[in-house]
Amino acid sequence: MNSGMLNLALHYLTRGWSLIPIKAGTKNQPCCKWKRFQTEAADELQLRKWFGNGRASNVAIVLGAVSGGLVCRDFDTMEAYDRWAADHPDLAPLLPTVATSRGRQVYFRAAPADLFFVDLRMIDPPEDGEYRGDSGHYCLLPPSQHPDGPIYRWLVPLPDGEIPFVADVRAAGLLPSHVTESTEGTETTESTEDNGGVQRQLEECVCEKPPHTSNCSVLSVLSVTSDEKDDEIDRAILETIPSGIGRRNRQVFELPRALKAIPRLADAPVDAMKPHVRR
Repeated sequence: MNSGMLNLALHYLTRGWSLIPIKAGTKNQPCCKWKRFQTEAADELQLRKWFGNGRASNVAIVLGAVSGGLVCRDFDTMEAYDRWAADHPDLAPLLPTVATSRGRQVYFRAAPADLFFVDLRMIDPPEDGEYRGDSGHYCLLPPSQHPDGPIYRWLVPLPDGEIPFVADVRAAGLLPSHVTESTEGTETTESTEDNGGVQRQLEECVCEKPPHTSNCSVLSVLSVTSDEKDDEIDRAILETIPSGIGRRNRQVFELPRALKAIPRLADAPVDAMKPHVRR
């Protein structure tokens, strides 16, 4: 699998995409400090170090300007994707599309003004999935493996040439007509500076050292907010800290899911989970 993943990573590189390795069996644990690759793509030598080192890794693309203006419309459910495909029969067979564990991911290029992120479940009225167009987000690419087991695969394959450019993402049904970058559902209780600081700390520590050896300040905060020392719970909290403005509400739901994935907490009562959520 590793040589195959390396070959595919090198193929993706020829498209001018910025790629990063993700820990096998996960979709949100980069195996590198990836801040740099939000503005410049890793070269062939770096990819060979990542994917040719004998350790199996998933491969992800950093979206936005660094990858030629690439955007992913992530449909969480098949119902939402099928509605879009039925409304836009001209685009559905044209735009490269990946089968995920639950839905579909549709890729296209967009204008600079449309390269931002929106969690569509947080807008009013809410819609399914996410619109990922900035370089602060990435997506797993085939043949990466979802944590639940399914292998990502291309349903609508990549074209020989450029990914199709969508001039009007709203008319194409890929973004609700009333959504703009300034109305992406930002929560007024979060600040760009604070949130960015947390993200930078996570990028410095989450892939380089296990929680019990890291000197990351985020982990230091965790260590003084509870008397319980538990690496698995620390990891669950770190992995679900919001990665951008407007993502806190979603992460409040992701944290309990991460905690429930810890075997001994799978059947824990709600009251037993509250202290970890407060942390």
